[in-house]
Amino acid sequence: MNSVTPRTNDQPEEQAGDVSTPNKRGRTQMHDVHARKERKLIILNSQSQPVDPTDDVVIELSSFLGTLARNATLCPFDILDWRSMYTKKDLWDYTKGKYIIPEVVYHWTMVTIRDAWRRHRSDLKLNYYDPYDNDAVRMAKKPGHIPECQFRELLKYWNSEKFKAEMEEIEKQISINGEYVNAFSSVMDPEHPGRLRLYGAGVTKTTLKKKFGNLESTLSATTDGM
Repeated sequence: MNSVTPRTNDQPEEQAGDVSTPNKRGRTQMHDVHARKERKLIILNSQSQPVDPTDDVVIELSSFLGTLARNATLCPFDILDWRSMYTKKDLWDYTKGKYIIPEVVYHWTMVTIRDAWRRHRSDLKLNYYDPYDNDAVRMAKKPGHIPECQFRELLKYWNSEKFKAEMEEIEKQISINGEYVNAFSSVMDPEHPGRLRLYGAGVTKTTLKKKFGNLESTLSATTDGM
């Protein structure tokens, strides 16, 4: 096993099943993809985004990248800022070990993993931090795919005054200055101004307006689901 191969016990909430079957928490584990030796070909469109050879392969690729985002070896949970993630080359090398994928897709791949990483961290806070009153209980309820030392760092971050101040500021802006404008700001990707974080790569305020027309109601709905 090489340095970038995820360990079996790093797979989140692992259960038996085929590639397409989610486990009881709705997470697809992609065991067959992680275990296979041959690589599948990925074909791009004119925007260098994966589209072929079949929809199933593209969906499989996206789901596979999601498993990397939830892996404690390839995306350590004690790294609190994606820009500090030092395993990006390992993530790319591991992906290329499973797919014949052009170098031009590196950015799309990293954005896809990053967005899944952020969603997973949000889910972790919702399910393993918010329901409990103290860290002793939270540690006892810790999900099995996260090492204890990494989960302690997450708890430390969520308990920090800095994190609480950031959350309070977002809530204050939404309350005082108008729901949709500041809710929109709160979900923007700070690394790529103009992009809506919750909608994934390549989706901006302009593209949403073209698609939905009434951008205000769309963004308000996004805020309600946060």
